[in-house]
Amino acid sequence: MDWNVEAGLDAELRGKGGVICGAGENVDPSSYGVWIRDLKKVFMVDGQDITSTGQREPPQPIPRTAKSTCVGEDGEVRGQDEYVVLDEIDAHW
Repeated sequence: MDWNVEAGLDAELRGKGGVICGAGENVDPSSYGVWIRDLKKVFMVDGQDITSTGQREPPQPIPRTAKSTCVGEDGEVRGQDEYVVLDEIDAHW
């Protein structure tokens, strides 16, 4: 689902469109990781500062290649994996 950042402390983010790509667990359970397309970065944003646009990202082609990075608790990158996505769970909601 696409979202717009409405408020927040950072004027750089206000009014930008993005996609939620994660949620805060260790930091704050009411915050979300939002990929801001224009800035090509992920920012943690409070859930009160985002509103749904009611639109979804177009589905990616299947099968497709994806990458994952493993990071230790100390913040050090432990490795990367590349894998093939055979199905999207969002397609079943």
